[in-house]
Amino acid sequence: MRRQRRWFLTVAAVLAAGGVVAGCGSSGGPASDPRVRTYTNFRACLLTGAQGISAPEAAPAWAGMQSASLATHAKVSYLAASGPQTEANVTAYVGSLVVQQCDVIIAAGAAEQAAVIAEAGRFRSVRFAVVGTSAGPVAGGAANVALIAGDPAAVQSGVASLVTRDANNA
Repeated sequence: MRRQRRWFLTVAAVLAAGGVVAGCGSSGGPASDPRVRTYTNFRACLLTGAQGISAPEAAPAWAGMQSASLATHAKVSYLAASGPQTEANVTAYVGSLVVQQCDVIIAAGAAEQAAVIAEAGRFRSVRFAVVGTSAGPVAGGAANVALIAGDPAAVQSGVASLVTRDANNA
């Protein structure tokens, strides 16, 4: 009995010491992990329809945002508007992104574009962009709304340029 107790205490001491040594290793903690990225204080947010970033109009915008994030370390995220795809329903999602302190909000989808165009004038400190298929001014849009148009490659490049420029100027 005494021998078993001594063996158990020895094993417990070795395991405890091993845990302390492992915790104090030379890895430097999570900051030295190459998968960990330190982000800047700039947020770019994509507002999509119910399909999220898999929607044909959202996928190239999301790819451009990810590319810009790699270059600038800006935080990027997306929010898919659920429920009826109407301007009235999506307006609440625009407000949610403003409250989350997104520096630039990009809208992909007809209802999302309409909601951004309608609400952008209320939030002058936020930059907005809508993803479209034809060039030209954003009808009814405020001065803080940009149009990114063209084929998927042009949209991806345009979004990446917009987010990179705004992140570098923040």
